[in-house]
Amino acid sequence: MKNHNREVARFRKRLRTQMSIFRDESELLLRDAGVETRLAADMLDDYDHGSWQGEDLDAQLGSFLGRKYGDIKQVAEEIRDQVAEFDDDLSKLENPDEPSGRGKVSLAPCLLSRPSVF
Repeated sequence: MKNHNREVARFRKRLRTQMSIFRDESELLLRDAGVETRLAADMLDDYDHGSWQGEDLDAQLGSFLGRKYGDIKQVAEEIRDQVAEFDDDLSKLENPDEPSGRGKVSLAPCLLSRPSVF
């Protein structure tokens, strides 16, 4: 059991690292699309940030990404869903008696998983 818990913790650490990289890439994409640096960081820290709403951001991203827009959206959604599934599975392994739900990985909002953007 001790080895099992260590492997779960190791995988969770790797998942956090990958999510951090994904968030950073999302921030760079926002900035490259013309969003001010501080605003991009604020948006990624807050799912409910007002700048996620509206068509301006969508237009900026669409203009910047061009024909890749749909493909990038699809990949980002797959990443979001897979991370959420991993997180839930890890929580079940760590706490098998607790009901299913989001675990310890902070699934910070990221540009590409924000439904209103796409």
